[in-house]
Amino acid sequence: MTKSEIIANTLIAAAAAALLQSCNPATAPQTPSLPRITAPKQDMQVPAAMAAEIALSATPAYAVDFEFSPDSGETWKTISSNSLNQSDYNCALYIWTTPDSVSQTCMLRMINRETGEPACTSGVFALENCAIQSPEPDAQLVAGKTHVIKWRTSKIADAVILFSADNGVSWEHVSENAVLDSDSLWGKFPWNVPVTVSAACMIQIHEYEGPSEFYFSSRFSIVESDN
Repeated sequence: MTKSEIIANTLIAAAAAALLQSCNPATAPQTPSLPRITAPKQDMQVPAAMAAEIALSATPAYAVDFEFSPDSGETWKTISSNSLNQSDYNCALYIWTTPDSVSQTCMLRMINRETGEPACTSGVFALENCAIQSPEPDAQLVAGKTHVIKWRTSKIADAVILFSADNGVSWEHVSENAVLDSDSLWGKFPWNVPVTVSAACMIQIHEYEGPSEFYFSSRFSIVESDN
């Protein structure tokens, strides 16, 4: 074997060893996961001119700002938001006041304040003059008490109401039957809050037939009763 062949074989062996090491989870370099915008979700209907939630999959390691676009990213405007700093959710939460203009092509993006560069962008969502108004973001409902679920919409004629205690992973029915827009309970349904203590609760409303229209509340909590 010539000297050049020995050098070539040595280089090939070193490259193969490096490749094997990079494929081994125990020795491969670990890149920290970057935050993603998890709320508003793609195709979500968000209330206009109301407090709403921005949720991230992880807490950023740097100071951030948020920008809003009403036109699928053609134009952007910085928005004001406040961090909730709630470690129970295992994510970063911010509250912002949505614009009072209706749009079907809204987006949010997170900006690294140090660099001024976008770090992540949401999917396209809608701002509507229809939404779940109560429970409000970060509300604390008392287990076993009655709470009135409030909503407004002109897009559906009946409503199925569901509840989740695990951030939307699983759902259970609040109402046995769909609530019709001709019912006295339309838009204000009294709900016996379950005895399920959780900081990751949500309400969902969708039309009975289809469904093609979905509405989600912001995250709220159920706490134990003092009695």
